Amino acid sequence: MKTILFDLETLPIVAYTWGPKWEANLLEVIEHTRLACFAWKVLGEKKVHIVGPELNYKQRVKALWDMADEADILIAHNGKSFDVKVMNAFFIQEGLQPPSHYRFIDTKLEAKKYFRFPSNSLNDLGQMLGLGQKEDTGGWALWKGCLAGDEKAWKKMLSYNKQDVVLLEQVYLKLRPYMINHPNIGDGCICGSTSFHKRGFVYSANGKTRRQEYRCRECRISKYGSTEKVIPHQTKIKSLA
Repeated sequence: MKTILFDLETLPIVAYTWGPKWEANLLEVIEHTRLACFAWKVLGEKKVHIVGPELNYKQRVKALWDMADEADILIAHNGKSFDVKVMNAFFIQEGLQPPSHYRFIDTKLEAKKYFRFPSNSLNDLGQMLGLGQKEDTGGWALWKGCLAGDEKAWKKMLSYNKQDVVLLEQVYLKLRPYMINHPNIGDGCICGSTSFHKRGFVYSANGKTRRQEYRCRECRISKYGSTEKVIPHQTKIKSLA
């Protein structure tokens, strides 16, 4: 079971326009949004992989497809509305079929589901949870430099991208014990432990079925056994004769 955390960066649309800049009407699109780079790491491994301008565009998108294709679980922050949809757009534009099926975890949605933080951005979650923060990009100038092929700008972009994945993993691990519907990972716990203790039963709302609860001794996440019917207790009267 391979769990991969990833983050991708894109380049902006390049187009001609008469303006005004607050209500621009595009006369001609020179280049649509493109994949700038992406970083990824296998959960629990030290190495952070980075793919950028060292590959041509087609190779870059294919490398992103390969990453998604080998994952059993993909994790990204704000990935449901951005990363996954954007990468799917890149795949179909390059004539690629959908990658193998994977389960997906969006840490931003998980943070919104189980908590009420003042902000659910990756940077703010990292700071509020005492895990660190994103690198500063310096704003639009960084993307402008990358579009111009500036080596220093690309170096900074790749470093920024890698740090996002490092921080993403830390935020994910911090939130994980609260994720009740986390995808199942074999017989063990999602933290990798195989040591559990029984913790009673969890009953359905009508009390007719129940499931055994197993609590991980390492991270205290619960797993549940199969659903079974509850058999009413019958009082047996022993004959004294």
